[in-house]
Amino acid sequence: MIGLNADTSDTVDHIAEGLKRSKLTWQQGILRDDSKMWKDYEVHSFPMKIVVDGDGVVRYIDNFITTEQLKKLIEKYSQR
Repeated sequence: MIGLNADTSDTVDHIAEGLKRSKLTWQQGILRDDSKMWKDYEVHSFPMKIVVDGDGVVRYIDNFITTEQLKKLIEKYSQR
């Protein structure tokens, strides 16, 4: 799991403070306005969920998937 913060108006220090308070256990990154990922993954709204298998192949992209559906996809593609 990798989280990307897309709040481009926020400072790195403020984002880091928020992440520390929320006690997230996965890696976090910052997605700025000029990031190529916006276009590559067709990010138009949040939260965007992208499932990538162990070979780096994008298997699923969706904004409206349920947590249960997401868990099933993760299980499916992590066993390959």
